[in-house]
Amino acid sequence: EESVKIACAGDNAFNFYYEDNLELLNKMGAEIKFFSPLSDEKIPDDSDGILIGGGYPELFGQILSKNQNSIESIISAAENQIPIIAECGGYMYLCKSMYNGEKYKMTGLFDIDTWKTDKLNRFGYITMTSEKDSIFGRKGTVINGHEFHYFDSSDNGHGFLAVKPVSEKSWYCGHLNENIYAGFPHLYFYSNIEATYCFLKKCLEYKRRRNVI
Repeated sequence: EESVKIACAGDNAFNFYYEDNLELLNKMGAEIKFFSPLSDEKIPDDSDGILIGGGYPELFGQILSKNQNSIESIISAAENQIPIIAECGGYMYLCKSMYNGEKYKMTGLFDIDTWKTDKLNRFGYITMTSEKDSIFGRKGTVINGHEFHYFDSSDNGHGFLAVKPVSEKSWYCGHLNENIYAGFPHLYFYSNIEATYCFLKKCLEYKRRRNVI
């Protein structure tokens, strides 16, 4: 199986990853290549996918807003339909703005504002069922996730229906299409290995398309 390279944001702003997820991607033939939006690094030129995890982008809003090399490399790759998974802080980074006492401009991939609230929002473990065909496979794909954040956004997305295991409280979340997942929930890849495989397959398709251009 051909390997793919995944650009993974890794610095003090983006550092929340399930080690299991990175390990599974490795086992399935992906090479993780770290880059730092905080240091204004571009994604590596030979990236076949992008992973932007959670962390504390709100502590570095001013720096992130000024680091145009990182922003432009992500926007350019997104316009070429590179597969992207952006969770929580990573999702906030892909939005238009982030407000935490001051308002900072983010990448603007989504025309969405995010802001700090005074409480945890939709906190806890969830089971997520996709509402459409997507980067993770067919409509109805089920993935387990976890929400833990004080921020909220002007449009949390309708890609998944999330259900809490005990209370069965539910809500829609995540922006989802054939190339992207971006939302507050952190996903647990081992909960659906087939969905993880679909993401890597999209990365491989992108790699082959990129090599033709």
